[in-house]
Amino acid sequence: MKAGMNPLRTQPTTNEDNMTCSCGNPEPHVIARRQTYDGREVNLWSDGDLTQLLGIRIPGLGMPRSDASRRANMEVIKNVCLYNLNEIPAKVKELRKKLRAGA
Repeated sequence: MKAGMNPLRTQPTTNEDNMTCSCGNPEPHVIARRQTYDGREVNLWSDGDLTQLLGIRIPGLGMPRSDASRRANMEVIKNVCLYNLNEIPAKVKELRKKLRAGA
């Protein structure tokens, strides 16, 4: 975790893309909960963010700022049960590169 970075999801996202969840709620909220291989809970938020239980940041993983980042997080949550918590940031980064390259 970078110095000065808040470890909790306390600041609301800006929703500048006017993203609205399919449920109709424009506010960020948890849309999927999964467990990692090492038994840690991971939450996917409606804005594409991935956090631990109670909104605690996953070390090494920041807020998604691009569409590729949000899509990578959504792909990772599908198979998060195959990874330990500390492997998630590397997997997200790998998927971001593939998505940006158009693979």
